[in-house]
Amino acid sequence: MKDWGFQGSDTCVLCDVCVETRDHLFSTCCYFKVAFEQLFGLYTNFRPRNREDGLNWVIKNFGWKGEEAAAGRLIWQSVLSHTWRERCNRAFGADRKDVKALVRIVKMEVKLLGWELFAQKIWVRG
Repeated sequence: MKDWGFQGSDTCVLCDVCVETRDHLFSTCCYFKVAFEQLFGLYTNFRPRNREDGLNWVIKNFGWKGEEAAAGRLIWQSVLSHTWRERCNRAFGADRKDVKALVRIVKMEVKLLGWELFAQKIWVRG
């Protein structure tokens, strides 16, 4: 984050352990990993090394075309977005959400966008 001009500690505000980098936030941070595992069910043995690795995994497992593929990409993007939002909230002193709250928000967002039926196929696998 220092490369982006962020001033302050370089420790991840989500896990308070590792140096905060883009790849850490969206692949190896325990906060992100738990959300990923809860949302992608059976595929919990996969550990993305970076954002691109995670998206490639989603495409490989759910394809590029069809409703289930779109739901997989939507879940992936939503996890990234809400992880970043939580990171910013914590960095700037807003309320903290635990991982369970993030997972509930992602599921609610998917439902509100009308993709719950297809996402259930992904969630049920776990």
